[in-house]
Amino acid sequence: MASLFGIIAQYQSKLIMLPLMIVLFTAVTVALYMLFHSVKWMKYLPALVGVVLGIGFFVLGFARKAHTAGLQALWAGVYFFVAGCIALAAAWLLTLVESLTPPEEKGSNTVKGKKN
Repeated sequence: MASLFGIIAQYQSKLIMLPLMIVLFTAVTVALYMLFHSVKWMKYLPALVGVVLGIGFFVLGFARKAHTAGLQALWAGVYFFVAGCIALAAAWLLTLVESLTPPEEKGSNTVKGKKN
């Protein structure tokens, strides 16, 4: 059991990176949704960036897989790709929640039953 804790302590910085990137990409997705609500495609931008960077780092790392820099690029590719996929899922969930809410009526400032 002590050796397991030693391995976790040794790779703690790499283990914490994936959850941090997921939280960061999801927070950026929600922030872009709130800031640019009228532009529907803007919330998908972090997912696109994450997936493209993930594939790019993965291809770059795969070309140099025998070196430590190549292995680090492979890990970065995994981090970005997974964070991008989860940001895409968050954007889809925001779209689903938005479609379930009733649309606002144009005369919402009038009292019910009375007309101006």
